[in-house]
Amino acid sequence: MVTVVMSVYNGTRYLTEQLDSLRLQAVSPDRVLIADDCSTDGSFDLICRYIEKYSLSNWTLSRNCSNFGWRKSFKALLDLASKNDCIVFPCDQDDIWDSDKIAVMSSILQKDPSIDVLCCAVEPFYEDGGKKVTVYGAVDNAKSVDDLDAPSFDEKFMAVRRPGCSYAVKSNFIREILPYWQDDFAHDGMLWRFSLLKGTLRLLNRPLIRFRRHDSNATEMRYLDKRSRIGEIEMCLRFSNALEEYCSSNPGDYRGSSAHIEHYRSVLDARMHLLEGGLRISDLGIILKYREYELSNCSLLGDLKALISSGDSK
Repeated sequence: MVTVVMSVYNGTRYLTEQLDSLRLQAVSPDRVLIADDCSTDGSFDLICRYIEKYSLSNWTLSRNCSNFGWRKSFKALLDLASKNDCIVFPCDQDDIWDSDKIAVMSSILQKDPSIDVLCCAVEPFYEDGGKKVTVYGAVDNAKSVDDLDAPSFDEKFMAVRRPGCSYAVKSNFIREILPYWQDDFAHDGMLWRFSLLKGTLRLLNRPLIRFRRHDSNATEMRYLDKRSRIGEIEMCLRFSNALEEYCSSNPGDYRGSSAHIEHYRSVLDARMHLLEGGLRISDLGIILKYREYELSNCSLLGDLKALISSGDSK
């Protein structure tokens, strides 16, 4: 059984192309669950008309009771989908799926019980106004197409290298990690990092989705000021605590992973001390010692700029 989940917010500009690519899959999904997050541009009505036009009886559209934001909305959809045994495909509102995306990815997952999360490669394309950025998950030309990679849980475990729309996930895995899932945790981060921790993440070097970049993509905010940087650090601390709780509560040898998590938390604690109380040599030493755990080489510089601009650096 295959279930597609899509969270929609003000998506009329590109929705029809995405819906077409779902409807015309070589292997049709058994269920499509769509949640409109209180759109104001007619997205809900557009989807209603689309479902009626093509008599899509296995497509379900609901409207969130309030504007959840995409993180909470996707969490609710994945929770709902996982109540049945199935393969779940998260879907954004503005991309275009290759016609065999479901067929290829579901076949791999059905044949290999060792995989919880499978991520395909993506083919980025840019609309007018779309910012040229590094797209993680584009095809690696150094490897053969259809190469299946098993990444390891290392110093960069927090770096999510494929977008959530490229995932196919077994529902029992979603049920397994739901107790550790907080509303402000992004679904791609949850699925990526927990399957990476378990060793059940695989990366397919085959592009099965056209990944649209445009001027209104839902991207992570840049944490430029002191308050927002502290908030991001607090979220990362809670996430790393959730990973460590999983290590402690489940069978398996997680000693190496726990060491990576502990080193990462020490960097976060040091950055928090810096932002809250000013620069201390001991904190700087920890940040430099474990600098390979930072997602960006500019993290320390950004913290210092935020501290100075806040006027709290004295």
